[in-house]
Amino acid sequence: VASSLFLQHNEALAPPYRVLIDANFINFSLQNKIELVSGMMDCLYAKCPPCVTDCVMAELENWDPGFA
Repeated sequence: VASSLFLQHNEALAPPYRVLIDANFINFSLQNKIELVSGMMDCLYAKCPPCVTDCVMAELENWDPGFA
């Protein structure tokens, strides 16, 4: 399987995975009442700290000033 070959040759891909979060992902998780960190850990079976950039925070502030 191609995905297993990819992970065999890329040894740098190992937990903890840093997951880049965008505004749509946060909005989806809020609408569906999914906790971000525990939901990602359930999906990836590993520790995965979310990474939210400044531009995503600015986008969330434009949607609703109460976000930040």
